Amino acid sequence: GVDGNQRQNMKTSRMLAARLLFVSLFLFEQLSTVSCSFWYVNTLAGSANGFQDAEGTNSMFRGPSGLCVGVFQNVDTLFVSDGNNHRIRTINLENGMVSTVAGSGAFFGGYVDGPGATAQFNAPGGLTLSSLQNKVFIADSLNHRIRFFDLNTTTVGTAAGAPDNILGTFVGGYLDGPATLARFNTPKSVAMSRDSNTLFIADTN
Repeated sequence: GVDGNQRQNMKTSRMLAARLLFVSLFLFEQLSTVSCSFWYVNTLAGSANGFQDAEGTNSMFRGPSGLCVGVFQNVDTLFVSDGNNHRIRTINLENGMVSTVAGSGAFFGGYVDGPGATAQFNAPGGLTLSSLQNKVFIADSLNHRIRFFDLNTTTVGTAAGAPDNILGTFVGGYLDGPATLARFNTPKSVAMSRDSNTLFIADTN
């Protein structure tokens, strides 16, 4: 069955999608909202190139791209992939506070599963929420893998993608098969089916 958190995530995603359009401005290091009723654009977060957790426009990003909406720690939340900071950030939609939930910010990126604070990404891109699993799935582009952030445990894991047997983690490839053996080459976007049973991946190269 579907528990309370899952139902709330599905409800929140539908309600916010009906009211607001969230936009990531990659070159301007900002996140904006567009009112679907009045077509009014408002800057939600971000002010300059850098890294800073803070409220609203006092925060800083480096190449924000992927976005998805859900409930995290009982708060309506916008998840943001901060690609050039190699982190997953959140924006509290009640008070505008920007926080980092996953990624240690290794300068050149990296690949580590585990607790959010010590996990590493390499240019994370597209995001999508699975209400059924209560996880955010992440296109970890330059690690050539699909990762996830578990909203219940705040840990990062790998859902699909394997390294090259000879050249290692940072080399892409193409191979269908079981998730742990499949290979990707710079996946950029992910999308979850309505029933949360199928994950679609844009494998760009």
